[in-house]
Amino acid sequence: MALGGESIRGWILDWGKATGAEKAEGFRTALSWVFVVSLALFPFGHSFREAGPILCGVLLACYYRYGYADSNLARFGGKWLFALFYAFVAGNVLWSMDMPHSWDYVRPNLWQGFLLPFIGMEVVRSVRDLRRVVVACCLAVFFQGLDGVWQFFAGVDLIKGDPIMSGRLTGSMSTYRVGNYMGIALLPACGFWALLAAPRSAWGRAGLTALVLAPALFLWVFAKTRSGWLAFSGGLFLLWVAVLGRFAWYKVLIPAAGAVALVLFGPQRASLETAMQDGRVEIWRIAWKIFESHPFIGAGASTFGPGRDALGLELVRNPHDIPHPHNIYLQFLSDGGVLGLLIGCAFLFGLAWWAWRIIRRGIWNGRQGQRVFWTLAAFVWAGYMGYLITGMTGHNFYRSWWLAQGMGLLGVTLGACVAGRRRDTA
Repeated sequence: MALGGESIRGWILDWGKATGAEKAEGFRTALSWVFVVSLALFPFGHSFREAGPILCGVLLACYYRYGYADSNLARFGGKWLFALFYAFVAGNVLWSMDMPHSWDYVRPNLWQGFLLPFIGMEVVRSVRDLRRVVVACCLAVFFQGLDGVWQFFAGVDLIKGDPIMSGRLTGSMSTYRVGNYMGIALLPACGFWALLAAPRSAWGRAGLTALVLAPALFLWVFAKTRSGWLAFSGGLFLLWVAVLGRFAWYKVLIPAAGAVALVLFGPQRASLETAMQDGRVEIWRIAWKIFESHPFIGAGASTFGPGRDALGLELVRNPHDIPHPHNIYLQFLSDGGVLGLLIGCAFLFGLAWWAWRIIRRGIWNGRQGQRVFWTLAAFVWAGYMGYLITGMTGHNFYRSWWLAQGMGLLGVTLGACVAGRRRDTA
């Protein structure tokens, strides 16, 4: 016990003698590890998704206390976009037609979602940091995939004992929307391809990556979530066409032909007939009518339900308690009017465009030693693009776990871009 006391006393004395830069790096290192651990545990329980950002937020504040001048945020030129978007979200609550309702949806995201871009931004300084992020995503989807495989054969998942839902796997997330999570998280996990020894051929590395991610791909397929299917497929398509290789028309035509074949001859859930009968069409029409009644600044944050009821509109093909339009871009329009759509898209897509240009330039014009860094950054960027793709048919923008996925990957992507331009990341 005395030895332990002496060790603690010595550590405190050493910490007291440390410079501000040394303290800042200590907090940043701790922040990085807590972030990647929470990323790996993300799909396995709400407590991990809530505790991780809170602890990371404390470490981030401590890091900024000693090292803000050297932080990625200090060097990031797009802070005004964050300020503009977050100011809009605050205003969208204050001018809401039902402010308590809007606040209930926005409040949990203050720490579970909107803090994560700044956390993710600071965890990246080198290729080693990006490796940790990719490995964390690999672990998360691999073990979640194993749970899905177990559920497929046993009828219930191994962690919570949840049954298969309407013929669709749920993994440990208790809902088939685990397919949306997998569709997003699988994209940075595919960065495992870039971690394999370079002497192997690209196809050989792709085969090994597919083998490692096979359980995750199994769950992604049999969750039967079309938004998740689109997210993963779309993210890989963007990587192939716009980032990792030179543009060629066959790269567009081959996937397009495959998509047509899938619609015409694939499973029922992917068929054109199913798409035409999708209940989302009715919901989208309601969202448009809410926009028409509040065209400039919208009805308020997450007010699809109150806005629909105020207009006396009835849902015929969908449950009446659906709280959002299953399209975040239509939600920006109904929640925030034209102003909301412009600010929301400028924030989400403006940052994606900025990062894409830097990452692509790094891959094609950077030094050979930095190629792995920029390739890993590209896979994380693809994960963020997968999040934007699910937004076309998926959740409420303020769905905490889903927003956390997008904002965390956005932060890591932006941090990689800033770090990659400021120092040698090899």
